[in-house]
Amino acid sequence: MLLTIFAPGSRGDIQPCVSLGQGLQRAGFAVRLAAPTNFAAFVRERGLSAHPLGGDVQRIMASDAGRRFIERGGASPIASIRAMRALLGPVALRMAEDALAACHGAEALISLAVLAPFARSIAERPGVVDGRIEVREYLSVTMSFDHDIVDGAPAARFAQRWKELSERGDVLSDAGRP
Repeated sequence: MLLTIFAPGSRGDIQPCVSLGQGLQRAGFAVRLAAPTNFAAFVRERGLSAHPLGGDVQRIMASDAGRRFIERGGASPIASIRAMRALLGPVALRMAEDALAACHGAEALISLAVLAPFARSIAERPGVVDGRIEVREYLSVTMSFDHDIVDGAPAARFAQRWKELSERGDVLSDAGRP
């Protein structure tokens, strides 16, 4: 049985996942650890299969913007959300794509809290493709809007537009981008 463990973040996030993976291997499971590319050698040196996740979270948090975020912390929930979106937004799609690829062939997923939404939403299930029912991989998206800040009508229009763009697929690829 192949298990995939999602472990984005710093060495402090990855080390416990490596220990868990080693224990699962000793128990007879095949383990694939999905971790940032800069930790692939660390994972492999400890006897686990590594699947790289794009985006170096450690480098992002060490940047000037990352240090400012850490220093100011949770002073304001809205400011914290905006800061995290600005910091991690550029790598989020890549990380989601890599997380989906890391699951290929896995029978179970284990995730750190930061990727729990991906772990819950990645699954193979039947879907209709060209008039036939086929097993496909899906990445579900959940949206939540604070109605004290965003009125329901603009939120619904945004959700509808997001659905249209994501169903096209071509807008999610890197094809044709410089």
